[in-house]
Amino acid sequence: MNRQRKCKILVFIICLVLLFGFYKFIARPKLKSIPLNKSSAEDLADNNDSVKSNNINNDLNQSLNNNEKVVIHSVVSDQDSSESPESEQITADAQESVSSTFPVHIMGAVNNPGVYMVNAGMIIQDAIELSGGLKADADLLLINLAEPLQANSKVYIPNTTEIEQDLIKYERILNSKTEFSDIKSTTEKPEKINLNTADFDLLLTLTGIGPVKAQAILDFREENGDFQMIEEIMSVPGIKEAGFAKIKDQIVVN
Repeated sequence: MNRQRKCKILVFIICLVLLFGFYKFIARPKLKSIPLNKSSAEDLADNNDSVKSNNINNDLNQSLNNNEKVVIHSVVSDQDSSESPESEQITADAQESVSSTFPVHIMGAVNNPGVYMVNAGMIIQDAIELSGGLKADADLLLINLAEPLQANSKVYIPNTTEIEQDLIKYERILNSKTEFSDIKSTTEKPEKINLNTADFDLLLTLTGIGPVKAQAILDFREENGDFQMIEEIMSVPGIKEAGFAKIKDQIVVN
């Protein structure tokens, strides 16, 4: 059994050696010597050209895409740089426009009183037009229609009844002031006080003369008669040269 097995193995090895020798020395040289047919060669050439063409197209497309990106970025940058001053100017104009408008409250004898946004430089006449115009009883006697509007101010348009009431009040105040002035003028001391006719209250208006000295003057006049000259007042107890100097331009004797 062992011998038969060894023989089989030996035969198998010999067959492998013969197959290897056949392939190496007979079959392989023949395969190399067989030329490719024309169509196969052309197909290979076409495939190579197609691959090369595709590679070139891919390179060109990638280059064009990169150039387009650069050009687009450059154009956008130029637009941004050219438009930035304009946008800044627009922003500045918008801010200036906002700051040039302000609210004004108009009320009184107008058709639609309320708060209105007005532009700088507008006048009261413009505010009246914004509020729907004047009512029939509006009175513009004390209103300056050309007066410029002030920011956050109030404009009041009175009616005829209010004007009449104001005039009546004004007349009353004026009359009361006149009456007070007349009363005051009658109670005010004259330019100079006559020592021979002045009463107690009038003597008190003299500079430096109090109740005691005023009564002393009256007592002196009652005891000695009228003063003949102003210097005689220094004979009144309590009035000396210093006191006389203060009142000499305020007194007379008749």
